[in-house]
Parts: sequence; structure tokens; C-alpha cells
Amino acid sequence: MDVLAELRRDDRLVIEGLREGARRHGDRPLMVAEESGTTLSYGDFDEAVRRVAGGFLRLGLATGDRVAVFTRDPVTAATAMFAAWRAGLIYTPVNFNLTAGTLAYQLADARVGVVVCERALLAALAEVSDALTTACVVIDGDGPAEVPARLPAGRRVLTWAELADGPASEPAVSRMPSDPANIIYTSGTTGRPKGVVQPFRWMNQYTFFVRRMIGPGDVVYNDLPLYHVGGAIFNVARAVWAGATVAVWQKFSSHDFWGRVRRTEATTAVLLDVMIPWLMNEPAAPADADNSLTMVHMQPLPAYHHAFAERFGVPFVTAGFGQTETGCSYFGVIDEAPGRDDPWHRKILDLLAGFGAPVMKGDAPIGKGFMGRPAPFMEVAVLDEMDEPVEGDGTGELAVRPRLPHLLLREYFGRPDATAAATRNLWFHTGDLVRRTGDGHAYFVDRVGDRIRTRGENISSAQLEDLLNGMPGVAVSAVVPVAGADSLEHDIAAFVVPVDDEQGGTLSEQEVLDWAQENVPRFMRPRYVRVIPELPRTPTNKIEKYRLRARIAEELGREHASG
Repeated sequence: MDVLAELRRDDRLVIEGLREGARRHGDRPLMVAEESGTTLSYGDFDEAVRRVAGGFLRLGLATGDRVAVFTRDPVTAATAMFAAWRAGLIYTPVNFNLTAGTLAYQLADARVGVVVCERALLAALAEVSDALTTACVVIDGDGPAEVPARLPAGRRVLTWAELADGPASEPAVSRMPSDPANIIYTSGTTGRPKGVVQPFRWMNQYTFFVRRMIGPGDVVYNDLPLYHVGGAIFNVARAVWAGATVAVWQKFSSHDFWGRVRRTEATTAVLLDVMIPWLMNEPAAPADADNSLTMVHMQPLPAYHHAFAERFGVPFVTAGFGQTETGCSYFGVIDEAPGRDDPWHRKILDLLAGFGAPVMKGDAPIGKGFMGRPAPFMEVAVLDEMDEPVEGDGTGELAVRPRLPHLLLREYFGRPDATAAATRNLWFHTGDLVRRTGDGHAYFVDRVGDRIRTRGENISSAQLEDLLNGMPGVAVSAVVPVAGADSLEHDIAAFVVPVDDEQGGTLSEQEVLDWAQENVPRFMRPRYVRVIPELPRTPTNKIEKYRLRARIAEELGREHASG
């Protein structure tokens, strides 16, 4: 199959997928929210979207205006997202954990036209109302709400029911693949977030492979927030495109993950970063493999993916390189049950062969961070610090450029300097280090800023974390560079979270240093160890290493190490 031609041919927008779903199978469940007891069919959801889209237009919003969505509730967020698209507006979700300065920054930076706000978050919004450029706030739910006095009187406040109190007519707005659909802010793991402007075709390429691997009988599990591309696009939008069901929760739970999967009969899920070791650290049970999951996307891919798949009975694991700016530039599949021979298994393998997607056998050696091969709609390069290609097998920064227009971000919103810097020399620079091998595969190594230089060696923080996570009594670790006291190189600081011990056992910093003395190569050993109860994380479970860098630098009286 010519994937590039197929992507161009199948260029329908996700809002067209919703229309088609409502028309062809309106009674089929689209969204199941177990926490609120809500189930919406394709027909119900489509009607709610049309009503809310009409409500946005009655507020006087114009094409291209931004709709900020500040809520934990995935049903409200998904409805507002599709309604914004249908009304010609731009979905601009806001991290519901933001407060004070960080919240004010994003609202002011995005220059939003309306805010859809959860009732419980209204007080936080009122605290930063001076940053609002909008005169209207929509509160989710139907009943009246007490509006905080800090919210200026000039701010019009509507309830969700009032917004949707109009005809369920189709807005007369036309959208093209090149039009902006979203402004989604980067997670801020390395500093101040930037608003990534994504066109509709960006969503098409991001979900191209994974949405073709599911169908109307599938249930997509989602506990990622809908201000994150993984939750909003990779899970919710792809389910709608495929005519599938999406089961949603407000946050991840390692204790109830498999119970949720069984209750909703979920068939596919996304596991990011520390979610995977948390599930593996749960006590093993005889019924672990008795669940409905057939496919799990892991990013980054851990070295023990096959042990995970065998324990929990998952036939396929997908991997790749996904990013808010670039979407899917690498993709690969691991057949974790290569001896299995049934019609469904053969169907998936035939489908992947048609795409030319690399399929690896799970019981063969596959290194940590495997991303597969470049997506056919992207040109990729591995560049050194001078933006020159790294020859042969080697490590460098991943850079990409599209083979069709409108596949990558349009820009960083209101940040022409940042856009120019990222797209210098005709490449988009991802900020991620990858290792390319002679067979065309690539492996994720680290963020560029997490590369550590010490004792004449370049060290991957991810590699050292992998070693430390293997220490008995360690649940998870994070490694950051520290500006060296007497040289231009780095010292290494390791933050370690101990395993939860019901017997009250402890883990000391000296024990970690002693273990590293015996088990870690000399040039990689941390100089500083801090045992802490938990790592600072974004709600999508990415570790906020910039906070750890600042903490150790302040403690030691050093400059921040940029890596």
C-alpha cells in the first residue's frame, strides 16, 4: 500500500467521522464514563456537539477564536472539543492542575474567546481573571452556581445547559485539512509551555496507523487528560474515526486499571512512562492475563515489554515516536504472541504488512526505547550539534519534515522566535535524542537537555535510571545533571522513590550509593542521591525534571545544569 497516497486520499476530518458515525450507527455507544455513570451514543454525542457548537456561535465567537477548556471531566472536554471544531473554533485545553501564575500565563498567552470551566475550578479561574481576554465563562453542569466575587462583574457567566439551549442544527462552517484545529500546550517538563498550533491533517497522520488497527467492536481505554494529545487525539478522536467506543476516567489508577479494563471490556490502551512499572509492581495474581486487552501502546518502550505482555496476556504492543508538534514520525509493532494462529491475529499481521510497518517478535531481543521505522509520510534525519547528519549508526537529535503540507505544527502560537529556532535549516528539531541502527530502526535515548556529560563520557539519564530502577527497594528514579563545581562537565544527581513497604522499611541514600558502587559503571555513578516520597510529575505522568534540577542546584548552591 502507498501510505502517502492513502493518507492524501482519506483526508476526511474527524468531525466528518462523527457525522458519519451518528448517521450509520447512532445507537452505538461512543463514550462511557464509569465515574459519572454516563453513557453517550454516537447520536446523543453528535446532538450535544451540535447544540454546544451553536451556543458558541451565539456568543459571537468568530472563526479561529480559541475555546479554553478547564475541566477534569472528559465528557465535557470531549463535547467542547468537537463543538469547537464544528463551529470553526480552535480547541485550547488548559491543564486543570494549573493555578495562579501558570494558569494566568496560559490563558493570557492563548488569548481565549471563551472558557469552559469546571465548577470546582471556578475559584482558581477567578483568581486570575485579569488574564482573561474573554467576557464569557461557561460553567459545566445544569444547576445554578455561586460565582466568586473575585470574578469581575463584566464577565458573563453561563451554565452548560444555557449554552446548549438552542436548536441541534449543523453550523454552516466549512473546515479544511489545513485549518488550525487545536492549540495544545507542551507539558512544560523542561520549562515554560508553548502553544502548539495543530492543523486538522496533523490529527490524521498522528492516528493513521493505530486507528486502522481498531474497528466498531473495539473499546479504547483512556485515563489521560484531554489537554494531552494522547487523551484527546490518540484515544478519543481515533475512537470516533474508527466508529469504536471510548471508556474514560479522570486519572490513572495502578490498583484498579485491570478492573476498569474488565468492566468495560476495553481492547486497547496507552501506557506512558511510569505507568508501566507501576502496573508491573502490583502484586501478581493468577487472573492477570484474564482481560480483554489485545493491544497496548507503550511510550517509551521498556526493555521488559515482553514480560509485561506475557503476564497480562497482551498479543500486540505498539511503539513509536509521538510528539505534540510532529505527531507520529516513527511507528513499530511487536508481536508478543508470535506462535498464535487465529483469524484476528492474522488479520492484524496482514494489515501491518500492507502498511509496510515493521513487526518485531516479542521474544527476540528488542532494546529499550524501540520506536520502529520512519512513518512513510515523514522524512527524518539524525543530526549532530552542528545540524549535520550523523553518519551510519549513531546518536543525535531527531529532526523531521513532512512529505505533504499541513502534517506538522503550523507554529508555536505567538512565538515566532521559538518557531524559527525549532524549524531552522529546513528541519523541525524535536529536542529528543535517538539512536539509529543499520536496519533502519531507531531507539529513543533521552531529551536533549537530559544528556549528561561527565568524565569524558556522554551519559543517557534514561540508561542510568534503568539501572537504578533495578535496585531492590527502588520503585522509580530520576537522574539529572548538576553543574560541576570545578569543571565544565556535570555531576550526577539521582532522586529515588522507595518501594512502598507495609513493614515500614526505609531506603537510605548511602544504600543507593553503595549499590551503585557495585552495579553501575564508574563513570555513570551518581555523586548525589536523594530519597524522596514521590517524583514531581505532570498529570500525564511525565517527570518534571526541571524541578529536580532547580532543587538540587539550590541545595548545592550551583548554577542550573541545562544538560
